[in-house]
Order: sequence, then C-alpha cells, then structure tokens
Amino acid sequence: MDQDDSNVPNSNPISQGLHEGASGLDSAKFPDDPLAPSSFLDSLLRDDVTFSYTSTLSSNYTMSNIVGAGRVLGNLYSKAGLSLEKGLGTLAVRAGVGDYAKFVSNAIGEMFESDDQKRHEKACKILLRFARSHDAAIQLRAFQEIEQVFVEFPAKANSSFRNVFQRGNEMIDTIIFSWKRTTVEYSVEWLCHYKLSSRCLSRSNSLIDATAQLDPLTKKSVRFSRFEGLFQSCTDDIDWLLALRIICWYWDQTGVIDYVRTKRVDDLALKTFAIGLNIYWEAYFFELRSGHETRFWTPLVMALSRLSIDFICGITQCLRIMDTSGSYCLLQNGARLTIWVDIFKVHHFVRSSLYYSERDEENNIPSNRWRELCYRFIPEPICQKLLLLEDVHGPALRKRITPEKGSKISREEETRASSMDEGISDMLSLYDPREHEKACDKLLARAKSDDITVQCEAMEKIVKCLVKYPSRVHSAFRRVFEQHSEISDATTISWKRPGVDYSVKWLYWYKLASFCLSPRQSSFFEAVVQFDDVKRRSLDLSHFDRLLLSCG
Repeated sequence: MDQDDSNVPNSNPISQGLHEGASGLDSAKFPDDPLAPSSFLDSLLRDDVTFSYTSTLSSNYTMSNIVGAGRVLGNLYSKAGLSLEKGLGTLAVRAGVGDYAKFVSNAIGEMFESDDQKRHEKACKILLRFARSHDAAIQLRAFQEIEQVFVEFPAKANSSFRNVFQRGNEMIDTIIFSWKRTTVEYSVEWLCHYKLSSRCLSRSNSLIDATAQLDPLTKKSVRFSRFEGLFQSCTDDIDWLLALRIICWYWDQTGVIDYVRTKRVDDLALKTFAIGLNIYWEAYFFELRSGHETRFWTPLVMALSRLSIDFICGITQCLRIMDTSGSYCLLQNGARLTIWVDIFKVHHFVRSSLYYSERDEENNIPSNRWRELCYRFIPEPICQKLLLLEDVHGPALRKRITPEKGSKISREEETRASSMDEGISDMLSLYDPREHEKACDKLLARAKSDDITVQCEAMEKIVKCLVKYPSRVHSAFRRVFEQHSEISDATTISWKRPGVDYSVKWLYWYKLASFCLSPRQSSFFEAVVQFDDVKRRSLDLSHFDRLLLSCG
C-alpha cells in the first residue's frame, strides 16, 4: 500500500526547509513555475496518497452482496440512501448541483448538531455513500462536507466515522482509493478536496487529535494562543489547509500580536505559521486564477487577511523593540532571518487581495510598500538586509501572483500609470520641443527604475508615444541622448539586469522599446514620421508601402 508522505521519515517539507536551511536571504529563490514545486498544487498532482493511518480491517465494508455489516449497510443504502441519491440527483439536474449540495449540507449539519450518536453515524454513512458516487460533482461536495464536519464538530465527526469504519470491518484506505477512478481525469479542485477529506478520515493524525479539543467550543470564540498545538502538529501542505480553516472558524480575531511578541523572531512556531499562511494564500489565488464559479477558499479570506495583518504587525514589532546587539546577533546567522522570506510573501499576498483594500487599513503596517515598511518600522542594520527581499524575490512573486482588481497593489499601479500617462501625454501634445524632451527624460528615468513594474509601464509608454507622435518623440529622444552623452543601445541594455526573472509582458515591451530607440532603425522611423499628426484610422493600406519595405 502506498503511504502518505507524513509516514516517511524526514519528509516534512517544513522541517526540511528549516533544518537543511537555507543559506540565508540572499540565496533563497522562488521557482519559475506559477506555483512553487513545494506548493499545495504539486502535492495534489503527485500520485502518492495523502493518508496517514494504518488499518488491519477487511476491505469489504461497502459490498452489499457479502454477509455481515456490509450487507446491512448495503441494504440500508438500497432502501434509503439510493433512493435519496436518485431523488436528489433529479433535483440536481433540475435546480443545479448548488441547490443539491445546500440541501445535503443543511441535513448533515442538523444531524451533527444533535446529541444522538446514532444520528452522527447516519450522517457519516450518507457522506461516505455520496463520496463513492459516479458523479464527480457529487463526490466533490461530499468531500467538502466531510471536511466541514471535521472543522465544525471535530470530536463528534472523529469518533463517529471511526465507529462506522470499525463496525464495518473495513480498510479505510481501500474505501478512499475506490473514490478515485483511474479512467477519470479529475480537476485540481477535486484532487484538493479528495486529499483533504482523506486526511480528515485518518486513523492516526495529530492534527485531527489536536482539533478534537476545540469541541464543543463555538465559532469565533477562541483566542489565538490556544491554536499553537494545532499548527505545530502540521506536517505538510494538506495539514495546513485544514489547520487554517479550523483556525479561521474558531478564532475570535484577538491575540495574534500578543502571541507573536512573546516569541523570538526566529521561533520555529512562527516560521511554520508563516509557511502555513502562504500555503493558504496560494490556494486562494489559485482558485481566483482557475475561474471556478464555486468559491471554497474565498469565504475565509476575511479571517485569513486579519490573521496575516496581525502576524506581520506582531513580528515587525518584535524587531522594533530588539536592541542593537540582538540585531547583530540575528544578522550573524542568515538562516535565522529566513522567516522574513515567508513574511515578504504574506505581505505581498495581503496587499494583492481585494479584501484588504476594502477594509482600507491605512494605519496598519502592511499598508506600506515593502521598502517603506522596512525604512519606517525595521531598525538598522536589519533594515538593509530585509530590503534585499524586494530585489531577490519581488520580480518572481509579481510574476506569479496577479493582484485582484481594486486591491492595494492594483490601485497603486493604476494611480501611478494614470498620473504618468496624463503628464507625459500633456507634454507631448504641445508643440514645444523642450516639453517633448522633458517627457522623454521622464520616460527614460522610469525605465531605469529598480521596480520592474514601473519599468514595464515606462517602456510601454515609450512605444505608444512613438506610435502616436513619431516625428516629435523620435527627435526628442535623439536630442536627450546627445545632451546626456549617452548611447541609446547601451542605455536600453542597462535596463535589463542579470539574475532577474522577467515576465513575458516585460520582455515584450523591452524588445519594442529597444527597437524604437535604436539608431540602427533610422530607415524604419524615416518611414514612420510621415504619419506624424495624421488623424487615427484615416489612411488606407496604400500609404504603408514604404513602412512595410523598411521592415528588416
């Protein structure tokens, strides 16, 4: 039988990252792939199984043609469960799977809210039946309901599922293996919840055991410090996705800053929690990119954002109150600062989410751009070290994560682009060559920026200005280069720095802008200048013969 990663010694990616560690901030790198190889997506697409239990029971629990508990359960399903599935299946066709799922969810929740153990076990049997449905959509909802009952009723769900399996004389892993059919190509969403529900049903899982102590506490009633045992029991990405759901469900939204300040900056608990936050943010932004109509991770973004904001504030305050000797001690061992790679990622995720922007948390530390955060809140000499994170990791992270429309980062980019566009366009629309040169100076200064987003916007603007005002812009750039005694080719080459992972969009505008500014393209622009001040969309194709012939 394939075993889960959690059963393999030293397979915990979190502990490996800490103890095989890392040579410091400068050497750590994000991968080129949109999702990191160690991310939750990679674990979903692997063929190994995310179970962490062992069983010596029979494998015939759900076989209704064999004498014993399996036949009893099979008959029950035939008389009740099967008719229920058929009836609900008809409803699903008529009203959509969403209404179907809502009906089942409400029924299961009511069963677990009771104090009747038999009703709890009946709910478990219903979920197990739906989990082996031939309809992948029904399976998916069953997996999600299994997860939810383990979050909302951890002790009841844990004991009830175990009772059902034990009475059925069943190998749990055999049941779960049967849910995934080799002939079906499942979505990433399905695989994710398949593994999450499998982990919930684990017979020996420290995370589930730690969760059981929360029952029967009510939603949003637990101070953050009580979750330490929970997140310290996480061994991989799947555990973290479950743990963060549990924390978001029970957390009373207090105590994070106080908890963090009681720890050392390099405390293992804080490091693992930072990793967990990033895993959950990966799931959230993956769901946004996938375009699924159903949002499973999104409803928790409010609590997730609050957790992330308070965590960043708390750990930043830890550094602010640290004396100089403590700061130098941290710097002597770069591995002790590797937690800040994860904090940098959390900071970017928060500012890329729409929820944070809508909350308008202007007074919170994360409202600042990373460089501003470091200069304003991080003492020297650590500040200079943490500033490197923007250069080392910023480009790759911006390439991987697209900010939500209306998020803090999105609004900053729109404001910057808008103000630049308006100023440049106003100067070029005049007939004063000095204003044209000022506009070109501004564009060249922005193209030299350390911020690749600013660079990309400037290069795009250079190209568009040369298209709109070819003669005046081409002449103005020539004069600017002469005034500064610069060679245009050398200038554009300097914009592209070695070791930076540029996006396709950046490279596209870089190539076009370099072409536009190159003196070797004089024949091309001699053909272009004839269109200066020509009204847009006013020429037929015959006017472009010279331009086409000039193309190399």
